[in-house]
Amino acid sequence: RWVRRSVAWGKVIPAGAGGSGGGTTGRALIRSTSRVTARPVRSLISRDVDIVGVNYLRRNPPHTTTARAPDGGTVSGDGMVAVSHCGMGVMLTRTAVFEKIPEPWFNIVWREETKDFIGEDVWFCRMAQDAGLTVHVDLDASKGIGHVGKHVFQIE
Repeated sequence: RWVRRSVAWGKVIPAGAGGSGGGTTGRALIRSTSRVTARPVRSLISRDVDIVGVNYLRRNPPHTTTARAPDGGTVSGDGMVAVSHCGMGVMLTRTAVFEKIPEPWFNIVWREETKDFIGEDVWFCRMAQDAGLTVHVDLDASKGIGHVGKHVFQIE
């Protein structure tokens, strides 16, 4: 059973009343800036892996995709692929993942050498990989996911 959750500024918070309940096996991380229907969520659940997210467009320029292949390139196509990281706008994560990686699960870190930040999405994916886990992206579920900014940005 999956429980809907959202990520706000690096904290996992309940998206609805009642908390997580008993017997949950995972968390659905769905940001309030994501436009998503039940179809992609069902697709993510069917993948039956520890961590699976979607690839979607950034809402701020440049409007590139959030997922990166292990070699740093972009990912596209169909099916499910392993990635180095992806945005956490829509992601399913098994509860056991949070038991395997140390806190903080979500962190924003300044990189002095490149004068930019590593966001909480990349941080989480790196922590998971350091713990021996694989991060996946469901490219089928990615189609039609919207990222709300001044407009709704989405991969068709």
